[in-house]
Amino acid sequence: MSLLSPAFWSNISVLQGLYCMGPNMQDNKERWFQLAERAANEQDSEKLHALIKEINDLLAEKQKRLDDLRRLERNLRLSVSGVAD
Repeated sequence: MSLLSPAFWSNISVLQGLYCMGPNMQDNKERWFQLAERAANEQDSEKLHALIKEINDLLAEKQKRLDDLRRLERNLRLSVSGVAD
């Protein structure tokens, strides 16, 4: 893939978007801590289950973001190494 190709710059744009998710990532981190604190003190099993589900959802979202980022970084490295050849 050429450095001039739209696909190359599309990867760069998506990669920048994943790195620049600051406010949402910080909000999620704060939310995760709040949920964990509430779960640690929750006595009602149904409420505890709901808290744990929400924590799991936030962690799954984070894992997907990291997986996407790793995949894009790998593709970008392959694209750049292909240009250097």
